[in-house]
Amino acid sequence: MADTRLPFCSPYRLLGALLKAPQNSADLIHQAFARFAWRSMGIQHFALVAALGLAWPILFALMAFMFTRRIGPAVATRTGKSVPRQLAEQFWLALAHSIPPDKYYVFELYRDDRRAQANDYILRYELKGGLHNLFHFQAKQESGGASSKLELKDKLAFTRKCRAAGIDAPVVLAYLDEAARVVPEAHNVPSLPKQDIFIKPAKGKGGRGCEKWVYDGSGYRGPDGRLLSPPDLVTHISNLAAGRGRY
Repeated sequence: MADTRLPFCSPYRLLGALLKAPQNSADLIHQAFARFAWRSMGIQHFALVAALGLAWPILFALMAFMFTRRIGPAVATRTGKSVPRQLAEQFWLALAHSIPPDKYYVFELYRDDRRAQANDYILRYELKGGLHNLFHFQAKQESGGASSKLELKDKLAFTRKCRAAGIDAPVVLAYLDEAARVVPEAHNVPSLPKQDIFIKPAKGKGGRGCEKWVYDGSGYRGPDGRLLSPPDLVTHISNLAAGRGRY
């Protein structure tokens, strides 16, 4: 079980999600996380929430400075939105939705259309150590103690179960088997698809080992600028798999 995680910038969503009736699916998820977090907290967590309730503006200022200094000027050039305005929007997002400054840029919330949907974003702290644990407990209760948590860490097994249950999930086009062969999954040709692809370890986490390869009509250009033919890219993925397991 993962540790319960808390919104540190600011922690007010833990309270706000409980004080209003859910209006949509996102509200239900926020509320479920808040209820689970409060139920699973120990004394140290209550003390931490109290401390964060007072100290989060300091954490916000540090994070806003770090990320806005690096990314803010480029966003200002691209959108015409000044750095002070970006900071004001970050502060509002932190206060109203417990969204930290780095996610302002990750989710491109400087775009007005996306910021208008800020409440619909599910943050990492709500998933890791929050909803994942809640689903785990629920599944164990329904199955009499058994759990598929370990199995579902495998991304191929996960997407297959989702598809069988009629649940939307990222589509796995193909995977590399133990003999380094391309095996079709949602792609009907036993080779790499002639389109942009995203590769990741079957049991990786946190984005480690993931790469995007852009198809240019003859080969694939990777994150370091290299252009590889389809066979060479399969060899590259095989080398990655040797160190990280199935891709």
